[in-house]
Amino acid sequence: MQLVGTSVLLRTELFKDDEEKNFCSYAELIFEELAKQVDFHCAHYDLIEYKGKKGVLSRDVRTNAKEEFYTLADIIGNPNQDLGSSSVPTDFEDVIQKLKELLKSDELYKEDVLDLSKDFAKMLILDIYCMSTDRHIENCGVIVEPGNDGKKHIRLAPVFDNECSLMLDIPIYELEELSKSDLRLNSRQDVQEPLIALSAENSYDDMSSWQNMIEFLSEKDEFFDFATLCSEKLDIEKAIEEVENRIGTKIPSLAKDIATRSFDMRRDAIREALLLDLDMEIEEKHEDIEEDDPCL
Repeated sequence: MQLVGTSVLLRTELFKDDEEKNFCSYAELIFEELAKQVDFHCAHYDLIEYKGKKGVLSRDVRTNAKEEFYTLADIIGNPNQDLGSSSVPTDFEDVIQKLKELLKSDELYKEDVLDLSKDFAKMLILDIYCMSTDRHIENCGVIVEPGNDGKKHIRLAPVFDNECSLMLDIPIYELEELSKSDLRLNSRQDVQEPLIALSAENSYDDMSSWQNMIEFLSEKDEFFDFATLCSEKLDIEKAIEEVENRIGTKIPSLAKDIATRSFDMRRDAIREALLLDLDMEIEEKHEDIEEDDPCL
């Protein structure tokens, strides 16, 4: 919609029945703060009230009139289009292959395409930490802008549509039951899967989709480093505090409890999957040896 001459996205829980009410608006706000902690560009959200209902408002992700926004599906095509559903996982390797084909284009800067591919992979790592379950290729986009020599710059757009994250899209009545048991909450956390996944031949049957994905990506040093950065820097309690300071009101205690506990469970599971705690132990032992024997 247009608001004071500016394009904005308005999301409210206006049309939800009582049994379907959730904390999606708070998920958008918290996700943005988490993204800031690892310097990843995210669409900016503000809490609003519209016709008596709480919601969020997001400004246009474009920064000037020359920039054009496209969904990733607009750029590479949507392999799931014939299936008529955005809830069918998209093959990660297929997306990367389509992005590689952009390198052949004389209209785009090749270094931009390479950066786009890398940022796309980092976005998926952040999504896995935040348990984002709705990042299909129409829920992420690119910004295209003319260059000075007839070519065009292309980059990943700030991430948006983050409402299905931190388990806050689950109806409130279900969250109330999950909050009573760490075991049930952990089990539910473990099945919060990404919508961009590995093909069957690159997956292990005894691992969940998100585990396969983050282990696969972390085989490259750059992405392992980003996964490690997320583990070290992402602070859910600080993110919630920042949101509350910014919007001037408290987030419902149930939403804070579920987001905090489930996030900590997911981060611990990722650390275990990537052996991050083991690496830390080895590094500490190595430092102890160096202190004992300076000659080393």
